[in-house]
Amino acid sequence: MRIKLTDIRRYAIDRRVEITAIDSMSGHRCLINVRGQASIPAKDRLLRVEEIIDAADSFEVSGAGKAQSLSREEIARSMGEHFKSRGFSAVAKEEE
Repeated sequence: MRIKLTDIRRYAIDRRVEITAIDSMSGHRCLINVRGQASIPAKDRLLRVEEIIDAADSFEVSGAGKAQSLSREEIARSMGEHFKSRGFSAVAKEEE
């Protein structure tokens, strides 16, 4: 599933959560805060945020004292349900 940076930012802002995109193969991480701002650790500065999100296979969602780890499919489904309930367009599906 394709997860766009704009969608994950909007989701973080709407839900008031921080989302860390994690690529377990390379160890690269990207944090999207509750304001939708993206930050990358210094060691990964040469990468673009979109590259890390595209390669991420898990997402840590934390807010209001709760934290959970979601797979790419789980966060895409959660984002799609949230956007649908708000009347926004759903997360783009990957073409086969």
